[in-house]
Amino acid sequence: MSVYKRKYRDRKSGKIVESEKLHISYYFEGKQIREAVSSNKRVAEEAYKAVTGEIVQGKYGLRHDTKSPKFEDYANVYLEYSKANKRSYETDVTMFKALSAFFKDINYQRSHRV
Repeated sequence: MSVYKRKYRDRKSGKIVESEKLHISYYFEGKQIREAVSSNKRVAEEAYKAVTGEIVQGKYGLRHDTKSPKFEDYANVYLEYSKANKRSYETDVTMFKALSAFFKDINYQRSHRV
């Protein structure tokens, strides 16, 4: 996590130069995010503090706990597609019967964390 000037190679001269704008870099949900903010250092630092504060408070991204859909719902949608578009529909039906028996009593709940 930082405030920095991005360096890049100029196409005409081939020299490495710094960008005019300052960038911020931070991690959210395991991914690094980099954004160009401003040419003013104070504004870039304030933007960085605001983003990191929202991440800590859990407001960034506004994710909540959600329940995963049931396997049977996905299976029904896929089998409708398979019946209309595939020659291996009978194989898909056999496969989904076995998978439905396996996933029948399993309850999944997915939670999104910051």
